[in-house]
Amino acid sequence: MLRLNLGYFYADMENEIFEVLDHTAFMVSIDAGVYYQFDFPLTIGFTAGYNLSSGNGTSGPGSLYPIYYQMSLFYTILK
Repeated sequence: MLRLNLGYFYADMENEIFEVLDHTAFMVSIDAGVYYQFDFPLTIGFTAGYNLSSGNGTSGPGSLYPIYYQMSLFYTILK
């Protein structure tokens, strides 16, 4: 599976002294992964991706990393 993602990143800095740092950004990323559907209503997926719009703390949020990974579990309630 190959996917293109669009989104908005927001990090709540909690403390006012960090509000001068960038903590919002529009996100564009691509990811690829595999999904496996079991015989019972459970699906598991593993994906890895790359954020095309990441930051280094000076330009863009420093907490928005370029490479990410994800594991997902889905349980189907209704078919």
